Amino acid sequence: MSSMTRMLEQIDRRQEMNAGRRPSNRNSDTYAQDTNAWLHRQQWQDYKDRFQPVEEQLIDETMGTELLNKRLSAITANADDAFGAAEVDAQVTRGRYGIQQNAQEQGAQNRSLALGQSLAVADARNNTRTAIYDRNMDTIAGGSSVANTAIR
Repeated sequence: MSSMTRMLEQIDRRQEMNAGRRPSNRNSDTYAQDTNAWLHRQQWQDYKDRFQPVEEQLIDETMGTELLNKRLSAITANADDAFGAAEVDAQVTRGRYGIQQNAQEQGAQNRSLALGQSLAVADARNNTRTAIYDRNMDTIAGGSSVANTAIR
């Protein structure tokens, strides 16, 4: 085989590979290699088309702070609602028994509820941050399987 023929075959093979077509010259010395390379390129393209967007979305959601901010604001809103309802319930209960609080007693109760609410919000926020951090680390490490837990 002349060097010119070999060079033309190489050019033809490169054009096929660049066009994404399957190698067609079964008599070529490099047909098996070319077919294997074509298969690997097809698999890589399939991975990039199907799985890479999902992985990027998972990484964005894992590393982003949007979910954390939503949960933290929901904690504050839930605590406000719960402690507001508790205060109203306490007033209704006192009203049933005919108990009146003076300004000092009302102030003390308000401070007590505010401290309890602050403690509950801080505890819930810290637990949420810890849980989201653990979830993120599990996601990055490949899930929360027994094997991954044992590694940590």
